[in-house]
Amino acid sequence: MDESYYQLLTCVDKKGENHVVIGNEIESGKMANGETGYRVTEEGAQAGAVGVEIEHRKFSNAWMRETLGHDVYQDQTVWEYVKYPVYGSLPFLAGLLFFAVRRTGSASLSSSMGAGCAGRSW
Repeated sequence: MDESYYQLLTCVDKKGENHVVIGNEIESGKMANGETGYRVTEEGAQAGAVGVEIEHRKFSNAWMRETLGHDVYQDQTVWEYVKYPVYGSLPFLAGLLFFAVRRTGSASLSSSMGAGCAGRSW
């Protein structure tokens, strides 16, 4: 079985069982000593969470991919992550192409008219 060590922030329920944090069950904040701490939110308390723990142990890599893909990334595909930058860059690329073609057209026009302009350096 393909396993690796992971460090996960988990919620503890009333039975003492841990589960991966889903949604807004916890929130972070500064503790009295200045370090970052975590606490259960109202939403988490309604879902049955009573505490927060950091769990460091071996987990199945397949389980981690499935859990993160579903709970964290909400089953989004790669295209859903890159489509906005791709669509946002298309007008920029079209503008570059327009100016590149226009510049190339100007260069060929001046080279064809260059016979009458001997002695000038462009």
